[in-house]
Amino acid sequence: MGEIIKLKAIVKICLLLTFISCRQSLKARRQFSQTGYCYTANTNLETKLHHDGFYSFHDSSYAYSGHPARMTLSNYRENYVFFDNHQLAIFSDNDKDYFVWGSYTIAGDTIKSLTFATPPNVTWGKKEIWFKILNRKELQQIGLVWERKMTHSDLESYQSMNSKKKSLSGHFIRSDNLPDPDKSWLKKRKWFWCDKKEYKRWKQDN
Repeated sequence: MGEIIKLKAIVKICLLLTFISCRQSLKARRQFSQTGYCYTANTNLETKLHHDGFYSFHDSSYAYSGHPARMTLSNYRENYVFFDNHQLAIFSDNDKDYFVWGSYTIAGDTIKSLTFATPPNVTWGKKEIWFKILNRKELQQIGLVWERKMTHSDLESYQSMNSKKKSLSGHFIRSDNLPDPDKSWLKKRKWFWCDKKEYKRWKQDN
């Protein structure tokens, strides 16, 4: 009898946690269109970046701040594809078949990007990362936070922690073997779009 009561209590707790998580996810999906990172199908006409390849970042140390442990290998190289429709794909040299998807905006000489890890969830695995455009072929990473919105304090802290070593920079590499942005799992999520009607039209065509 006691075991049954315990089991029921565990089930109730699990259901409650699931309910809370679903409510948080629903709220986050509704608010995503206000973040500045929602997707629109308009093609980007800016000329500050190359779109026919990727920007490759390499860190030679084992203790680069801001990344989880799996990303601090001395031979780890992270590659960023900035599509001309403001979608973003990230892949590593260690696993070229796995892509992290997101979106980006450009303000002056600063790229602001937000990516989502899989499984797809608007409240989990978010990484916001900012770059400074040095020129069309070189970017400098200037800020990174996980699971929250970037603040001025985050930028100062990030740059202060990395001031004693060479700033992480990425160089452009032209490539004909880029992922298809229309196959991004993120693009298939209604909450990712700024305009839900535009999403429905895209869904009908694809």
